[in-house]
Amino acid sequence: MAQLLTVAPIFRARDFDRTTAFYASFGYRAVARYEAEGYLILRGDGVELHFHRADAAHAPAPENSDLSAYVRVVDGDVLRQAWAGVDLPREGIPRYVPPVRRPWGMIEAHTVDPDGNLLVYGASYAASPETQGAGHPDDTTQSSAKEGPAKDAPAADARNEAQP
Repeated sequence: MAQLLTVAPIFRARDFDRTTAFYASFGYRAVARYEAEGYLILRGDGVELHFHRADAAHAPAPENSDLSAYVRVVDGDVLRQAWAGVDLPREGIPRYVPPVRRPWGMIEAHTVDPDGNLLVYGASYAASPETQGAGHPDDTTQSSAKEGPAKDAPAADARNEAQP
């Protein structure tokens, strides 16, 4: 079997400068930019994001984008600290929603860039009676992650979801 190394999503971007500036807030930097080919590569903490230039006439409006990726992180609390200074709205496009504990045993944050591309960043947390509902600043669950999401919990759609 081949030894796969990594995967990098390919998103749409209308303006490479705007895209680069948005992701710089989260520690990404441009490592390759090919103007003639309309291609941009950003890298942050070992994760690569690829972008192809999309013209406004052929790309969906940002609010209709269906492109997304899930990025696993080691520690959601470290992520919260690293991105504490990010000053973006929590609703609309673009936006940043800081990490929150989810009923399915993950601490998740998400970003939606100016072109509507969604990135969800998630880290597992230990589910135990001591940590569940025990004063974590963003605990959104009272159920055990081993049991799965609460039966009455609404489905999460991070693209359209506003968090407190």
